[in-house]
Amino acid sequence: MKLGFIADLHLDINEKRRRTDILEVLLEQTKEQKLDALCIGGDVSNDYRRTLAAVEQIEHERNIPCYFVAGNHDLWNIQHPNKNTWEIYNELKRHPRNLANGSQDLGNNWTLLGDIGWYDFSFGSKSKYTFAEFNQMKMKGSTWQDKEYTDWAVNSLEVHELFMKKFKEQLREHRHEKVIFCSHVVSHEKFTVPTPHRIWDYFNAYLGSKDYEQLIKSEKVQYALCGHVHFRKTVHSSETEFICSSLGYANQWRTPSTKDEVQHALTVLHLE
Repeated sequence: MKLGFIADLHLDINEKRRRTDILEVLLEQTKEQKLDALCIGGDVSNDYRRTLAAVEQIEHERNIPCYFVAGNHDLWNIQHPNKNTWEIYNELKRHPRNLANGSQDLGNNWTLLGDIGWYDFSFGSKSKYTFAEFNQMKMKGSTWQDKEYTDWAVNSLEVHELFMKKFKEQLREHRHEKVIFCSHVVSHEKFTVPTPHRIWDYFNAYLGSKDYEQLIKSEKVQYALCGHVHFRKTVHSSETEFICSSLGYANQWRTPSTKDEVQHALTVLHLE
């Protein structure tokens, strides 16, 4: 089986940067790469309706399952100011291949599972900033936009603990299978922005959690997929291949070619 993985399409933001062909190119690549399934690691768009429509279009036009997890952008309420984050999260769960609904059997003893995850500030510099400062989500005139557009009704650490509990239960349930774990947030410290850095000493706090790496290693997960940070790199650690495969914003791309960028960002796993 060939499973493709990509994250951070940001369709609406990239449209503003005149990259309107991302989904079309991705559809072409699923065909060219002869993928049996696709997994998207979140941040398809800033509107859950647009996100669901994109997933459904992929499934309809290519006749393959398109698994996904929500990203923080998918949960933003910019287009839905009357909805809180849990309401949007549940709207996205209406799609059966949202991994928030539970694990997915890929055959040959392979299981795909995960969810968005969240952050617990553990990647931030605790020698420079306090918990209270991280909790403000503002630094030097810049605001982490989840502060403006998400409302879980609890603090970030509690959200992280909710997902951590879920991940522990899922991984223990499937520990005798070959597991692919997918989160939106970063699951390995090497995917954070290198420090010291005048900005990212602070903002790395919102990229993910060190807890995920420890859990993934302890459960001997084969592949751990993530996005969020807009990097494209792989880290081999213990028995796990950690993969961050983000398309990211067009103004971050290395080339002007959507096809080249999608090809470079799309990771293909050969599952035997």
